[in-house]
Amino acid sequence: CWAFSAIAATEAAYAIAGNKSQAIELIENTETDVKPYQELSFTYGSDLRDMALIAQALMSLDRQNEAGQIVKRIAERLNTDRWYSTQTVAQSLIAVSDLVGAEGATADMKFGLQQGDNPTQEVSYSKPIYSYTFDPESADRSIAIANKGSGVLFAKLVLSGQPSYDLQSKYHHERQL
Repeated sequence: CWAFSAIAATEAAYAIAGNKSQAIELIENTETDVKPYQELSFTYGSDLRDMALIAQALMSLDRQNEAGQIVKRIAERLNTDRWYSTQTVAQSLIAVSDLVGAEGATADMKFGLQQGDNPTQEVSYSKPIYSYTFDPESADRSIAIANKGSGVLFAKLVLSGQPSYDLQSKYHHERQL
C-alpha cells in the first residue's frame, strides 16, 4: 500500500520540477483505487491518506476531473463517524482544499433549491456553509439542489431534532394499529 504514496509523491515531484511528461509516463498505467488499510505504527498511513496523495498528484498534472472524483470519495468518507488519524485527516483536507483552490473557488455559492412542488429558490451566498430548514410537514419531501456556480458544491442533508407533538402522536397511534 505504501507504493501508492511513493508513486504519487514521485510523480508530484516530477510535475513540480517541471517534468510533467515524465510524471505522466510514471502514472500512465497506475491504478488510482487503493485497497483499504490502516497503518498505526511509524507512518500512520491509510487508504484514505493515499487517496489524498493521489488526488494531489493528479492536480499537479492539471487532471482536475480525475482528482475531483477522488476528492468526492474522500469527502464522503470524511463525512462519516469513523475515526481517522491526524495524518489522514490533514492530508485529506489538504487535498480537498487544493481542489477547491484549483477550481478557482469564488466567494459566492450559487444554486437552486427546491422542496417538493414549491418554486425553485435561487440562492447566492458568500459564506462557505449555507443552512436551510425544510418544511417537515410538507406532503412532498423531495429535495432538489442544482449548482448554478462555477465551483464545486457539496450538499448534505442533516436530519436531527425532535418531531412535533402532533407527529409523535400520529406515529405512536400508527404503531399501535
